[in-house]
Amino acid sequence: ETILKGYDAVRNRIKEIERQGYEASQKDRKLIPILELAMEMYARGFKFYPVDIYRSQADKFLLEEEGLLIPFSSLPNVGSSAAQGIITARNESDFISVEDFQQRTHLNKTAMEILRQYNCFESLPDSTQINLFG
Repeated sequence: ETILKGYDAVRNRIKEIERQGYEASQKDRKLIPILELAMEMYARGFKFYPVDIYRSQADKFLLEEEGLLIPFSSLPNVGSSAAQGIITARNESDFISVEDFQQRTHLNKTAMEILRQYNCFESLPDSTQINLFG
């Protein structure tokens, strides 16, 4: 999430973790080299693109024209097997709704909420049902 917010947000997150010193969590300390790399990439003119249900890979960043497309597994609560399930389902056919996406990928409610928070379903209706009276 921080990486998508740009150079200043990344730099501020590094400073925040460093201020915590030994009280910073192991997870946060492991995040510092990744954030430093992201900051360097921003400084060199690269961009980061948010997860895209049709283009993102399961575990690997994908090189785009001016930057990198973030993989599914970089999102909180979306592990490698869940990410691979998304890839498998999308290779079978396009998703027609958020409901269809969840049924075919078998993602849990928490992972679905994370994808919603990251606006991954902007192009999809919630349901496959047709409203006859709308």
